[in-house]
Amino acid sequence: MTRYIISILFLLLPLFTHAQLPTDIIVLHKIAQEGKALVLDLTVDLTHVSLSKCHSLVFTPVVTKGDSATAFPAIVVNGKERQKLYRRLKRPATEQAYTIEHAHKGLIAYQGSVPCQPWMAGAQIVMVTDSCGCGWGDLAKSATPKLLGTWNEVPKLPEVNALAVIYPLCYIEPAATVKTYKLEGRAYLDFPVNRTEIHLSYRNNPRELAKIVETIDVVKREVNATITHIDIHGYASPEGSYANNVRLANGRAAALRDYVSQLMSLPANIFSVEATPEDWEGLQRYVKDSAGIDHRQEILQLIQAEVDQDKREAKIRKAFPAIYKYMLQNWYPALRHSDYTVNYTIRPFTVEEAKAVYQKHPEQLSPNELYLVALTYGEQSAERKEVMHTAARLYPDSPAANLNAANLALEANQLAEAKALLYNAGDLPASQYARGVLAAKLGDFTTARRLFEVAAQKGISEATEALHILSQLKNKFSLKSINSQQ
Repeated sequence: MTRYIISILFLLLPLFTHAQLPTDIIVLHKIAQEGKALVLDLTVDLTHVSLSKCHSLVFTPVVTKGDSATAFPAIVVNGKERQKLYRRLKRPATEQAYTIEHAHKGLIAYQGSVPCQPWMAGAQIVMVTDSCGCGWGDLAKSATPKLLGTWNEVPKLPEVNALAVIYPLCYIEPAATVKTYKLEGRAYLDFPVNRTEIHLSYRNNPRELAKIVETIDVVKREVNATITHIDIHGYASPEGSYANNVRLANGRAAALRDYVSQLMSLPANIFSVEATPEDWEGLQRYVKDSAGIDHRQEILQLIQAEVDQDKREAKIRKAFPAIYKYMLQNWYPALRHSDYTVNYTIRPFTVEEAKAVYQKHPEQLSPNELYLVALTYGEQSAERKEVMHTAARLYPDSPAANLNAANLALEANQLAEAKALLYNAGDLPASQYARGVLAAKLGDFTTARRLFEVAAQKGISEATEALHILSQLKNKFSLKSINSQQ
């Protein structure tokens, strides 16, 4: 036992001071790529190397470039006693490629390999000789290793299948908001000349008033809805004096408000009333859209040039009497209209309520409620995907809803759809990360890395993982756009 302990101590002692070895004992025969590996073929001549029986000598070939270095399997030459102890300690067979006893002097034929990596183009092959137990890494930094040669070829690495790489995706919960909605309509009420009161049975009034009532009834019948305000905007046609048209437009809009308020039992204070005394914008649209009308450009220029509205109408009537008569008969009636907007809210729902509402009225759910409904289904379920896609369809201006739907498209490698959805995903950090995933799947790894770095700085943990994935890919595959940045 004492002898065994002493032997171990001998193994742990410094091998011996740096040996001044001949520089010509190593002959390089080949350095080349074979498959995915860089293969080194050389000979070490130990004929004139002296080594005591208790020491070792380690030759480690290293491929190095800049700050990057990878060691080939080492050649370990042991003295007689040290070789015995080496076998007794049963050192793993994979630790070194070659382990021999120095007593077998002569030529060592060596062939070792390391995986090819992109940075190895133009790398040097050096031999680090360790006769002190310092390890090849420390010796490579403190001494000048023997240069064996340079590998001037570009590594031939397999191209990465960008679509096959799986990146973590970052779904986000939309913020809870008040659900506001509106229904809009337009009514063409008929009034006796120069009057503002509504005659219920006059001309088309029964039909037009019924349209307004039905719009409001749609909201009132919805048990989850509450009307918040109703906007009425009255318009008059340009004939007659502007001052009188102001009176008519305001009076007719107010008359409609009073009628609806009384009929629907709605408080007057939820109404807002505006008026446009002369609908010149509407008239311009009619003129522009009537390509066959004579003097179309002259009429448009006159409308735009004349500021005084009374003079404007008089000039058109005088310059183009026939066209004015046509406009008066065919277009002016349509310029007398009342636009209305019914604004309302939908109450918030619990998740279970929202699931039930989704089946019939998904439009009553907010992006937040739709997201929470989606989470009640399995991660890869068709139901979850359907709800998230519905959220993006119903709320095209919601960055979160579009982002979540884009993530589904990225997962399915539907890149065109993902790109379209990400246009509306805003500048959320998670959206920037998703654009990085899209870039990576399109093979633009430079853009992907940049976006991942930005997202990681903003706290997206998935981006940090994605950067790690890119680093792993860089060492295994040909990623030209990544390599160019290194």
